[in-house]
Amino acid sequence: MEKYDKRTTSTDKNDPTARLPLSNPAYVKDIYSVIDIILNNDNKVIKFEKFHGIENGADILEHLDYFSDTLGIEEDSVVDYEKDEHGDISAHGSDVISHIIVASRKRLANLKKAIQEKETRIYNKGIDNLLKKTKEVEWRCAGKKKNGLDCKRRLDGFNTAVDIAKELDKFTAGKYKACHNCREKNIFKITPEGKFIPLLIKK
Repeated sequence: MEKYDKRTTSTDKNDPTARLPLSNPAYVKDIYSVIDIILNNDNKVIKFEKFHGIENGADILEHLDYFSDTLGIEEDSVVDYEKDEHGDISAHGSDVISHIIVASRKRLANLKKAIQEKETRIYNKGIDNLLKKTKEVEWRCAGKKKNGLDCKRRLDGFNTAVDIAKELDKFTAGKYKACHNCREKNIFKITPEGKFIPLLIKK
């Protein structure tokens, strides 16, 4: 799971997007899923179970609570009991999110727009830098064959900024490229420096 960095600077509170890994389409997809659930729910208080199934859901809600003025979170304390090899029982406590308190849907909608605009800038900068290094971008599988070797099967190839941007948008929308050799599901991200990184998503 890719997480934001909680180490703050003086500008972080003024830019809630600063620590979000917006070059990762899977994470961005989860951001939009979390925000849309809140925007489409009229309740002031929303149970956390509404966000179950979103891999980075808790991480994103914590970020919005910590860095923005759009929502707050309530937590419950949970105690787990474990027995060691000697039969001794020890208790371990942790806090888990129970409810979301919506502060402003308008500010949250504006934040979503800011995230979309920043994501576009990151992609455009990365694509421009990438195409300076190569004439064609090859999309190769990041999975493993049954013998343990890297698959690296060619999944596609593009040589224009428009085509690459369209493909990256598909990944943000939840689509992927399936490999017919190893059956892995691939998505790709691009950094502002123009580094092209393949990622696998859970089956």
